[in-house]
Amino acid sequence: TNNIIASIIIPVYNVEQYIKDCLDSIFVYQEISYPIEVIVVDDGSTDRSPDILNEYKKHHEFLLITKDNAGVGCARNTGIDAANGKYLLFMDSDDYFVPGPIDSLFAYLSVSDEDIVEYDYIVSKEYIGSPFTKKEISSIDSGPGQKIFAVWENDGFYRPMPCMRAVSRKMIISKKLYFYPGIFHEDEEWSPKIFAYAESVRYLPLIIYVY
Repeated sequence: TNNIIASIIIPVYNVEQYIKDCLDSIFVYQEISYPIEVIVVDDGSTDRSPDILNEYKKHHEFLLITKDNAGVGCARNTGIDAANGKYLLFMDSDDYFVPGPIDSLFAYLSVSDEDIVEYDYIVSKEYIGSPFTKKEISSIDSGPGQKIFAVWENDGFYRPMPCMRAVSRKMIISKKLYFYPGIFHEDEEWSPKIFAYAESVRYLPLIIYVY
């Protein structure tokens, strides 16, 4: 387990129409040459999501954790505690990875010592023009976390969603940077916090994620 480059943590709650596409974007449409793990946390789903996950698990290897419903923040925290990877990637169960470039990200993470590695994303067509659409260019692509946060916030480049970055598990565990439980928009509390503690951040212009 010491060689796992990345742990992909996916909280699931009543997403029966999306979860297979989400998992297919990892297990079917990628050629991954680095050791990773996928951790799916079923947060007390009441639809067909558990059945879909159990069926999918017959054909693909991932860790499935089932817990009582407590919200996405708690589900992510459960995934953090179960993870063994050098980096943590957070994925929403109604999103998916772009086919192909994620192995380039893992190649970088395998030799990186940054605390946060930001990657790029696109917004699906029905959300184009939403507040989640990110400015394409920032005036700075690397530096200490607090400086990067200030510049990206000023540039309009910063977004709070945790799914846009790989984060050092060592930093998360040592600084106890868990998601605050039981609140809405938990990412808006969590993301500035990790930038505050990060000694080094880098942005890679790789389009990895579809939001």
